[in-house]
Amino acid sequence: MAKERVALWDNVKFFLMITVVVCHLVALDTEGSHLFRCVFMFITAFHMPLFIFISGLFHKNKNIKEKVISYFAVYMAVKIGYLLVRMATHKKIVFELFTEDALPWFMFATAVFILITYLLRDIDKKYILMIALMLGLFSGYDKNTGDFLVMSRIIVYYPFYLLGTMVNKERIEALAQKRYIKAVSGAVLLAWGAICFFLTDKIYILRPLLTGRNSFGKDIVDYGLFYRAGVYVLAAVIGLCFILVTPSFKLGKITDFGQRTLQVYFWHNLIIKFIFYSGGYEFFEKTGYLKLAWALLGIPLTFILSLSIFKFPLNYLMYNPKKKTKSE
Repeated sequence: MAKERVALWDNVKFFLMITVVVCHLVALDTEGSHLFRCVFMFITAFHMPLFIFISGLFHKNKNIKEKVISYFAVYMAVKIGYLLVRMATHKKIVFELFTEDALPWFMFATAVFILITYLLRDIDKKYILMIALMLGLFSGYDKNTGDFLVMSRIIVYYPFYLLGTMVNKERIEALAQKRYIKAVSGAVLLAWGAICFFLTDKIYILRPLLTGRNSFGKDIVDYGLFYRAGVYVLAAVIGLCFILVTPSFKLGKITDFGQRTLQVYFWHNLIIKFIFYSGGYEFFEKTGYLKLAWALLGIPLTFILSLSIFKFPLNYLMYNPKKKTKSE
């Protein structure tokens, strides 16, 4: 008998997907908008580490070959999608097969995370985590780690995936039931939001670190190790608080849509880039209210792209053990 899905995790994934879509909307103009810089800093502090942590939380050492191939297939499909968008909007053609600084990196990195975790399955995870953390902390001193083979992000973010495989889901689910825990977590998120709004210029130095893809810049290189450690702690604390404030009961379509975040991932930035490259953002950049409207487009866009019609082409690219069982 199949284990019943826990609504908390589907709810978390859906709301987290909204932050991903909003982040890609505001990232297009952070230099021209204080609001966008605030939102960008608030979200990037935790959203990708948390998504990676949740991926690790549900890691299983089964069907590894199929999973890895599926993620690489989606990686290539998104890259090709970007290429087609640039062609359709008459932008300069840019295509590097194994160098990636944009959205497809997540699929490439996840495939590597799955494979590494499987290959190291017989080693005590506490030792692997210590080594992974040391690599992540010191990798910023090496200028050669970057976007080729998504190397920097793989090194920086693997500790979150591995930690996910080590954490007891039921403990987090139990904490999410407690009202006072939710209240404290909400207060922490509000405090981080206030810092992002009122101290934007002071914390903006962290931006290169929050993306996981940059070596330590000259402004922080002397203390890069400690900055990275601080960013790790920040991601862990804010990410945990995000989970704990999320309702743990079924939220109707929101919970259902939380099972379809991968299709939102696939389509949303292709649509955003097409609008942006076509000049659609020029209307929104005129006033602060219109910029806010641009950022808030992330909410309806996430809902729309969660509809069944947008399962294509992932329903063909992603390995689904249920389909295999039915066919057999």
